[in-house]
Amino acid sequence: MGRTASWVAWALAAAPVRAAGPGGAGHAGGVGDLLWPAVNLGLLAVLLVAKARRPLSEFFAEESKRTRRLYGLAEKKDKESQIRLEIYRKKMADFESEERRLAEKSRRETAAFRKSLEDGTARAVRAMRRGAAARIEGERRAVARGLAGDLARAVAGEVGRRAAADASLRGRIAASLVSRAGA
Repeated sequence: MGRTASWVAWALAAAPVRAAGPGGAGHAGGVGDLLWPAVNLGLLAVLLVAKARRPLSEFFAEESKRTRRLYGLAEKKDKESQIRLEIYRKKMADFESEERRLAEKSRRETAAFRKSLEDGTARAVRAMRRGAAARIEGERRAVARGLAGDLARAVAGEVGRRAAADASLRGRIAASLVSRAGA
């Protein structure tokens, strides 16, 4: 390509001189005057394509590789994030399940404690009522015995006083006691 490049460089250097021609730039020319600039433009385009094709090709190939790497990395990161998201969703579901389980367990334990407390309180009240009834009955019997003893002592005392005062009454009491003892 060395010879082609030198020929193109010579053509580009000589082209402006040939395009201006012998009459200068100010004369009215025809289609022939446009031929050399068109050739110059075509040669420039061919030279640019020939010289820039390889670097542009390499640039776009490198950018393509870089884009593929970035796309692959993005896919990898997306897969990782999807896996993490699924892990977090599972953990949240497990957490919510555990929360529901603990709430239900707490409700059951609270209900059992409440029932146990109510039953224990009811048993204690019944025991207290039985105890109170037994104490009342015991005190009533004690008072009745005390009153019966007091009444018996009072009657015996009164009978003794009257018997001491009345001799016929003493005889009837002695006869009644003898008849009960013999019977």
